[in-house]
Amino acid sequence: MNHNVRNVEELYLSSKSLYDDGIMSGDNSADGILKNLNDGINNLKINWKGVDAGVKIQEVVTVYNAMVIVRNSLLDLVYKASSIASNYRKIQNANGGRLTDLQVLTADAQSIADDYFDNADTIDINPDAAIGRDFIDQARNSLDTFETNVRSKYEDIMGNWRAGTGRAETQNAFEHYMSDIKKYKEKLLSVSQSVSTALGNYDF
Repeated sequence: MNHNVRNVEELYLSSKSLYDDGIMSGDNSADGILKNLNDGINNLKINWKGVDAGVKIQEVVTVYNAMVIVRNSLLDLVYKASSIASNYRKIQNANGGRLTDLQVLTADAQSIADDYFDNADTIDINPDAAIGRDFIDQARNSLDTFETNVRSKYEDIMGNWRAGTGRAETQNAFEHYMSDIKKYKEKLLSVSQSVSTALGNYDF
């Protein structure tokens, strides 16, 4: 194999940590953030109508779809790194290492959401939209922890996986997708504030 790996076990453990905590589990993981965004979108579609609602809900959909790409890119990194570790472990064991086999880490890719449109010339929001806003706030508040955690695990992986096929492409993809996290937060804050303003202006 055309790879330079410092420590096989550590490469695998870093990949597993990114897989578990950065992608799959908890509010601060990619899947946790996507769930909160999806719940927020679905709530606001029901409880907020009109042209302004259509624009703001679509902004959340845009962030959701961008996060899907980030999530799937991280999953690809985990798959590559764990595959390298797994293959090296097979070589070690073939040479008499008697070490525990390492399973390749994978999961189904998430799909992007359809764009949302509402061109109705109306102003219509009900109090339950506050629940949708709270889901969006939870996703936004999770982004800082997500970014810090993912960058730490990414650096562990890349510091261990020093050279090899696909490494440069992985680096470029990671930096490209993670560079927009601040923009996602700004968009989500704008939507949350718009929901609050609409709720405050509407006479229930």
